Formats: sequence, C-alpha cells, structure tokens
Amino acid sequence: MRAGAPDSLRAPALLVSGDAAYALQSYGPAAARYEEYLAKHRLAPDAARAAMALGWAELRNGRRERARQAWTRVADHFAGDARAPLALALAAEVASPARKVAAGERLITQYPASSQAGVARLNRSIVALRAQREGDAVRDLDEVIRTHGVAVIGARRALSSALATPGGEAALEPTARPRTPASGDQLLERFGLALDEQDDNGAFLLHGLVLLAAADHGWSSALVGTLASRLAEVFPSHDAAPSLLARVAASAATASQWPTARRAYETLLTRYPGTPIAKQARIPFAEVLLQTGSPASLLSHARLLEEFGQPERAEPLLRSAVEHGHGEVTAEAAYRLGQRLRARGDHTNAVEWYMTAAYVAERSSWGPLALLSAGTSLTALGETDVALAVYQKLAADGGETGGEAAYRAGELFHGAGRHGDALWMFLTSAHVTPGSPAEGRALVAALQCLMAIGDHRSAEAVYDRLLKSSAVRPEVLVQARNALQNGRSGAQ
Repeated sequence: MRAGAPDSLRAPALLVSGDAAYALQSYGPAAARYEEYLAKHRLAPDAARAAMALGWAELRNGRRERARQAWTRVADHFAGDARAPLALALAAEVASPARKVAAGERLITQYPASSQAGVARLNRSIVALRAQREGDAVRDLDEVIRTHGVAVIGARRALSSALATPGGEAALEPTARPRTPASGDQLLERFGLALDEQDDNGAFLLHGLVLLAAADHGWSSALVGTLASRLAEVFPSHDAAPSLLARVAASAATASQWPTARRAYETLLTRYPGTPIAKQARIPFAEVLLQTGSPASLLSHARLLEEFGQPERAEPLLRSAVEHGHGEVTAEAAYRLGQRLRARGDHTNAVEWYMTAAYVAERSSWGPLALLSAGTSLTALGETDVALAVYQKLAADGGETGGEAAYRAGELFHGAGRHGDALWMFLTSAHVTPGSPAEGRALVAALQCLMAIGDHRSAEAVYDRLLKSSAVRPEVLVQARNALQNGRSGAQ
C-alpha cells in the first residue's frame, strides 16, 4: 500500500485491505479501498467482485443510495458476470419505489432464467394485486411458480435477510439452483404451505394463489377452497379473505361440491363471525349442512377394518370421510390415507394426503403428525429442501413431535455434510425430549457431529452427560463410546 508501489502489487493489496476492513466492520475505509481499486483497475478480472463488495460496504455504512449505484454498476459494466443478476436484485431492494420497478423490469428482461428474476416477478405480482390488477398478478404468479417453484420463496427471504443482517450476504447464491418439476396442483399446494407469517406481503401472495387456482380449476375446486382457508388461517386480517371464502363456498354449493362448500362456510363463520358477509352466509350454510352426513362413523369403521387386517376395505371409507368431513375427522382420515400410500411406496400421493391433514386441522394432534410424515415422503422423493422446511417448522414448536422433526432434520444435514447445522438440530431434539430415549439418541448423534468437526472436548462433555443420565439405555452408551473412540482413532 506504500506510495510508489507498482500496480501489480498495489491492486491486489487494495482488495485485501478492503476485505480486511470489511471483516472488521470498518465499512468506510473498506468502501474507500474498493473505490480506489475500481477507479484504477476497472478492467481487471476482480473488478466485478470489487464493485459488488463496494455495494455491501456502502450499505453497511448506512449509504443505501451509494450501495444502489455500486450494484447497478455491476450490471452496467459486467453484464456477463454471474453476480450481475444478484447485483440488480440488491439494487432494486434498496432503491426508491420508482427505481425499484425499473430495476425489477430490467432484471426480468435481461436475466429471465435467474432466481433473482423470479423474485422480481413475484414482487411485480404483489404490486399488481395491491393495485387490483388481478389479471396481471395471476400471469406473473403463474410464470414464477411454473419456472422457479417453491424455491423462489426461499430466495426472496434470503435476499431480505442478507440486506438486514451483517454477514448474511455470504449465504446468497449468484446463480439459480436446479429445480425439480412438479405437477401444477402439487406445486400450488406446496407453494401455499411454504408461505407463512415471516413472509413480507405473504397475504397477497396467498391471495394470488387463490386467484390462480380458480382460473385453472374454477371457484368450486377443493384446491381453491384449501388455499382460501390457508389465507384466512395464516393471514386472518387480510381484507379479501372473507369475500374469497364466500365466493368459494357459494360456487361449490352451486356445483354440488358439498364438502368444499361446507369447509369454506365453516372457516368463514369461525374466523369472521361478526362480519356482514358471514351473517349473510348462515342460511346457505344451513342448506349445505343438509346435504352432508356425519363422517365420524365412516372413520370409526375404517379404524376397525385396519385393526382386523383389512386396510384395502378401509381405504374407500377413509376417502369418503375426507370428502364429507371436517376438522379432526378429516385430518385423521387423510393422515391414515397418507400412511397407506406411503407404505405402498406412493410418496407423491402420500404427500398430498398428509398436506390435506395438516391444512384442515393444523393445530390438532394430527397436523404435526401429518407434517412429520410428509417430511419422510418428501425426503424419499428427493425434495430435501422442502422436507427440511417442514421439519424445522415442527422443531420450532417443540414437544415430542418437534423433537423427532429436529432429529430428522439433523439426519438430513448430517448426510449432506453440514455438520454444524446437524449439530444444532440434534441438540434441539435433545433439549425438547429430556429424560426420554429420544434424548439419548439425539445426544449420540450430536456427539458424532462434534467428532466430525474436530471438537473432541465438547464431544467428551456430551458423553459425560450421557453417563450421568438415568434414562439412557446401555446400548446407547455403547454407541456413544464407539463414536468417541472411532473419532479419536481417525484423528490419530
């Protein structure tokens, strides 16, 4: 860095100095180093990286407009660089509303296949819905779901998280991951399940999903009813939720789709009992109830058939219970159908039944069990990202099911070589299952992760904890001791 040093030495020194300052959170000096590098070496191979880093330094230093300019420079001067789509997406996120729209349009036009273009199209759909341009919103949402699938939700969350959290930028990927194609109905259901309260504007996205499903299947469709109910449950304050439920219910009743009509009316009357639209729905709801019988007897008979080894005869009864039931009865019947299909190796259809069980009675005992089993089938289908999202959601709720979900998430992370993430999940499992056999199993798995990452001292501390526990079975202690000894041998 001394004055008069040759450019061949000074150029890399500027980058190293900038990176070091950034790591120490000295964002002003870091930005100055990156600026100097770009001013003198704008055609150098590392110029795009420097421009990207300059944007982050300016953002962390509180200068959002200068960050936007730096990221826009990446797209302007290094359009062929793999970081260009991400740079445009970041520029859009920190821009004023007018410039955000322009950056998003440029991203969609210039890099249509990138995951960031999917996020931009998703944001454009939200803007259209807010402006009540439903046709435009549905077209964009349809394109996003078909092209990018559920992964676009994670990409959108990652972008927001990286901007808000110092160091979060390391998790951003400049290029899109390969996506596994899925059928339209499955994809819409999974997209709806992946949206929750943490998603900014998630209510508008679920609203858009309802409109998209209705455009494809009609308002009397069970899928449309499921998505409208999901909207009311996750985002009950969304203004359009009551009217969407009422439209589904009325259309389903007209088409003699009584179970769909009944569930939509029940959700409407339960969630929004005092609203004018709910009061008007009471009479047509009574007419729907006359068309539906009680499915509880069907479910009871199906249980007996399964108990006496006649599951094939039980299956049509379970389907009828799902079709005509609601709440706990529907959830249990759907869960049992999922178990039957999974046992036959039909994981794709098993996931659909498990999701049905989770949707109709998410807060009952069947909801968590169904999601846990859905994670197993999703893993068998190779959809590990979705399975991990399901397991982590369950783990956050705690309890026995949460402990099992955390353990399964740990197994997936461990299998992928992500031992740090696996360790956290196994310790979470042990924490929520104290004094049970599940705790010992989770602690052995945590010990194995610690040995894998070379933290032998912590592994021995976990082993000591196992020795002091009265609930740990002898074979579990043998597993732990073997893991400790094998790890030591490998280290030597």
